[in-house]
Amino acid sequence: PPEEAAAVERDPLSFYRYWTRREAYLKAIGLGLRGLSEPIPPDYTITGLEVPAPYAAALAISGTGYAITKFP
Repeated sequence: PPEEAAAVERDPLSFYRYWTRREAYLKAIGLGLRGLSEPIPPDYTITGLEVPAPYAAALAISGTGYAITKFP
């Protein structure tokens, strides 16, 4: 999408944040990488997870209104 492309142009590392969110969604629906053109519907909760640099991680959950809590 254009907004993602613009963000990546401004900050190349944001590519990994966008990529991991998309990959999390595609894995959640069972399509894997062959579903790259699928839009992410609004009825999914997708959030980035805190991981050490330079890594990126994300979680996709069917449904909305979820709060993700990190435990020590």
